[in-house]
Order: sequence, then structure tokens, then C-alpha cells
Amino acid sequence: MYAPFGTGVLLAREGLLRLSSSELELIRSSGEENVGGVAALGKALVLLQRISLDVIQAEEQALTARALRGMAQIQGLKIYGVKDPDSPRFAQKGGVIAFDLGDIMPTRVAQGLAERGGIGVRYGCHSAHLLIKHVLHIPPLLQQLQGVILTLFPRLSLPGVVRVSLGIENTAEDVDTLIHVLGQIARQPRAGENRDVQQRMDDFATAAARSVYQNAPPSRSGENA
Repeated sequence: MYAPFGTGVLLAREGLLRLSSSELELIRSSGEENVGGVAALGKALVLLQRISLDVIQAEEQALTARALRGMAQIQGLKIYGVKDPDSPRFAQKGGVIAFDLGDIMPTRVAQGLAERGGIGVRYGCHSAHLLIKHVLHIPPLLQQLQGVILTLFPRLSLPGVVRVSLGIENTAEDVDTLIHVLGQIARQPRAGENRDVQQRMDDFATAAARSVYQNAPPSRSGENA
């Protein structure tokens, strides 16, 4: 909503959060208030109301529908969440689209969008690591080893998704540029520079899993678990 980074709001129906006075005081004393961020968010809301939130929603949905239809034509691109503009759920969707391009790492997708189209996106786990790892089907063992792996191989790009956000300053031409550049990235041969790193990660994960299995304590029957 065009407020400073890191500013957020928890909205709840009145009466739903039935907290006692002591619980509210504990929440308030758990950290310092982001006074500047709260003030800036309030000002941003005032400006958005002047434009009209209904007008902004209609514009964002038109751009989002255009983007979804174009992205659906790109081979290997997978969209997470509502992906069909004709779905009844589309009316509840904002101008944010999370996606991946198969085996092309999100860092490379983001870099390609920036270099070829001047498009800025976010990539990674977006402060929702458990959810992203769940939708990407990353096994629990690899989740535990990722921190170690990244320490040993700092050049390695970890799995994640790319997130593009459409707002009031975007145009249909911006969406067309996004689709065009994504198509270029999807069609380009996969660079070989990351293959060796990926292979080393796979070898490390396999060796670690084998070590865990071999060193597991014996079960009651005397066999390894």
C-alpha cells in the first residue's frame, strides 16, 4: 500500500480477539512501535482513498488478468494461487502473482527481468518459508540441511518463487513487457555455471542422509530405524 518496507497491519473482526488487559499490555510491551512506519501507512491510506480504492482495485484486476493470461502461455511457468481470471475467486485476488519457471532458479529469473526489461521483482521465500517449502515439495531433511549447504556453497541459489506486484503506476505495456521477457527467459538454454554447484549440493545431501541413516540408534528389534 506504498508505505515503508516492514510496515504491516493485523485486521480482525471486532470482538474476535478477546484479549484481557494484561494480554494487551504484554503485546504492547513486546517491542518498540514503528512510529514512522505507522504514520506513513496512515498517510498512504489517505492518498489511496482520494484516488478511490474501488478504482485502484478495478485497474489492478484488469492488469492482473492480462498478466495471468499471458503467463499461462509460457511453457514451464507455474503460477501459485488463483491463476484463472474467469474463476469466481479472482474477485478476491490482488495484483500480486507468485510463480516459478521450473528448473530455472528464481535468482536467475529476477536477474533476467531486471536486465532485459527493467522489471523489479522479489524472489525467495518472502518471509513465508514454511509455506513456500510446502508448495515446492522440499523434503524435511533438505530443509534442515539448507543452512549448512549454503554455508559450504555460498554461490548456491536456494529454491523459492518469484513474486511480481502490479500497482497503480503500472500500465498494460508494462504487463506486455513482463510477458515478453519471461518468454525469453523460459526459452533460453539453461546456463551451465550452476550445474556443478547443484551437483555438489545433491552429493552433499545424499551423503548426509546416508550418514544419518547409518548412525541412527537401533530399534527395539535390534535393527536400524
